[in-house]
Amino acid sequence: MATVTGTVASINVLPNSGGTPASTWAKVNLLPQGSTTQETFVLWSESVAVFTPPAQWIARTSALSLLRDALLNKLTVTVTTPTATSALIEQVAV
Repeated sequence: MATVTGTVASINVLPNSGGTPASTWAKVNLLPQGSTTQETFVLWSESVAVFTPPAQWIARTSALSLLRDALLNKLTVTVTTPTATSALIEQVAV
């Protein structure tokens, strides 16, 4: 696991209808403490053809809400990824 602490610079939630197969994804740009370079993380990326259990969508939207509040209120967040080289977010803490 790896953690990065900083402020949320931007959030994008987009469909990727031009991809094969079509997918939906959420990307978060974070400005780590003590850095001037943003890092990009992925909250989710999934084919629209795959059934996503409601509990997973609830967890995703909860994390998205925390990140949105942190962006609007300039709060410090910590994101956790599975490895130091992974961009996939496993946990979000404000």
